[in-house]
Amino acid sequence: MGNSTNLTYTGTVSIKYSLNGKIIENIHHNAGTPQLFWLIAKALSGGNIYADRPTKMDIQSSTDDGVSWSSMVNTGGIVTSLSCMTDSNGDWVNKLTTTFSRQMLNSDFVAGNRYRLVLCSSSNTMYATLEVPATDLVAITGSMQAIVDWTLKITNAN
Repeated sequence: MGNSTNLTYTGTVSIKYSLNGKIIENIHHNAGTPQLFWLIAKALSGGNIYADRPTKMDIQSSTDDGVSWSSMVNTGGIVTSLSCMTDSNGDWVNKLTTTFSRQMLNSDFVAGNRYRLVLCSSSNTMYATLEVPATDLVAITGSMQAIVDWTLKITNAN
C-alpha cells in the first residue's frame, strides 16, 4: 500500500478598480505554464528558487489575433508583492498583488485589441498567462489605479 500525491494548481486573478464611485471587480482563472511546474518541482527538490520566483506582472497587447504579443508597460514589468498564507480552508496559497495605472503604460487600452496579463520572473520566465477581455480594461484611464491579485493555490487532490 502506498501514498499517492496528486497536486492540483488553481490560478485565480482578480482585477479591481473604482469607476464613478462603484468598485468593479472581474475574476478570471488561468492555467500555469510548464515553467511554473518546473519551479514547484525545483523548490520541492531543495533547489534555490530565489532568483527564479515570480516577481512581476506584465501587461501585453496583440493586434494580430494573438500571434505576437508586446509589452505595454513602460518599466519592463510591474513589481509585485509576494506573500504565502493559508486561505479560509487551511490550504496554502501564494498571493501576488500589484497596482497599475494608465500612466505606467505606453498606450491606451483599445476595444478591438487582445490583452493578457503575464506572471513572470525578473528574467522574464513566464509562469502563467491570462488573456483578459478588453472590456475589463478599457475603463482604466488617466491616473485611475487598478489592483490585481493573482492567487496561486496548490492542493493535494487525494
